[in-house]
Amino acid sequence: MPLPTPVFAIPVAATQARRARRASRPVFVLLVIAAVLGADTAVLGFPAAMVALGLGCAALLAAGVLSLRAQWLAMVAEDAARAAAVPAPRSPAGQTEELRDLRDRYVAAVNSALDEGDLLRARELADAYTDDSLRVITR
Repeated sequence: MPLPTPVFAIPVAATQARRARRASRPVFVLLVIAAVLGADTAVLGFPAAMVALGLGCAALLAAGVLSLRAQWLAMVAEDAARAAAVPAPRSPAGQTEELRDLRDRYVAAVNSALDEGDLLRARELADAYTDDSLRVITR
């Protein structure tokens, strides 16, 4: 089953994609280290097993912190790209027209998502519309 493609694609720079891939490598390495240390606890003596278990837990903690940091950086980059995609209003009348255009685009996107039966995508689009319209109003 193909995954639905978002109607409003956020451009992701190639450097951001490379940065995300680079951030996942240390997480994978730390998870492998934690798995090996966890498996070693079964064959090592008690004191060495406790040391291996502690190091494995530290590796899991480091992997969690790195993955949360990578996710946070991706969200910040997405917000910056989305904010840059919304043009600056020319006047209050221009802002009203911009909000009408934004609403019309999102209504069409939500309606197509509902026609396809994709309630999750429709909800995400509704949330994105709220965010984008507030950005237009508050700048």
